[in-house]
Amino acid sequence: MRSSFLTRYRACALLAVSLLLSISPQHVGARAINEPHEDAAPALAPAARERIDINAGWRFSRFTTNPDSLSYSTLKNWILPSGNNFISGNKHDRPTGTAPGSDVQYVKPDFNDSAWEAVNLPHDWAVKGPFNAPGISGGMGRLPSNGVGWYRKTLTLAKEDLQKTIFLDMDGAMSYAAVWLNGNLVGGWPYGYNSFRLDLTPYVKEGANQIAIRLDNALNSSRWYPGAGIYRHVWLVKVNPVHVRQYGTYVTTPKVSAQSATVNLAVEVENTGSASQQISVKTDIHVADRATGRPTGDAVASFPAKSMSLAKGALQSLNAVEQTI
Repeated sequence: MRSSFLTRYRACALLAVSLLLSISPQHVGARAINEPHEDAAPALAPAARERIDINAGWRFSRFTTNPDSLSYSTLKNWILPSGNNFISGNKHDRPTGTAPGSDVQYVKPDFNDSAWEAVNLPHDWAVKGPFNAPGISGGMGRLPSNGVGWYRKTLTLAKEDLQKTIFLDMDGAMSYAAVWLNGNLVGGWPYGYNSFRLDLTPYVKEGANQIAIRLDNALNSSRWYPGAGIYRHVWLVKVNPVHVRQYGTYVTTPKVSAQSATVNLAVEVENTGSASQQISVKTDIHVADRATGRPTGDAVASFPAKSMSLAKGALQSLNAVEQTI
């Protein structure tokens, strides 16, 4: 059976156009993919890409001393492989064996966190003060941004979710973030000013899934107020195994005039499934509404469809031919 994924992409500012992208894997129960930006155009069909705001309903506790005997030095080799997609040159290999932290009570589903503070994200634990906190210099804002912070939340997944690839997208966490799901160390990212993505798929289960996030801020770690906590949004992203990779569309406009524009396009498609798939990628260009940025009317130009076989675990970039509109 042949079914299609459809997604809309934001308007290209210079051209005031939007992209309509179609991927058609064979032998995959697929529905339409929504562009995962909150201001994207409405879906053309039921969504197969979901980007869910999971900011509400967290439990939080801050410790001024280390409550778990963990440190970045013990977590580093497990955390850095999470960023391989954004590292040029040598990649990091995830160690084998039991990851650190599996025996820490805060990562376990049966830990009772009811006494912890109830918070919604984004959250900065330092802004509540007190101001002129002990040991905090003026350069760091004199707010208590130091310490180890733990966040916990239960995520509920349906049986059909287990057929998807599931990511956790964190827009910003200060700092040395480490993430566990159902007691398993998934990964993390050390730098508080970066967003990062983690693949939760190997660790998810039907029903309740316990996520636990550890942050660690040291004294005198910055020359300005650094912030503290999960200070930006957090998202749960569900996609079909064959999908457009995160940040996987590249649009350039080498020639633009009042009469026409030349558009170059590349699309990175990833197969995280267990079998190879035959795919087709098709792109249409629409004029965008100036007020909303959403497509209006019929396509003004189309890229020819490109078909190929995508092996399991493979990532392929499909470069479309140049189009002039």
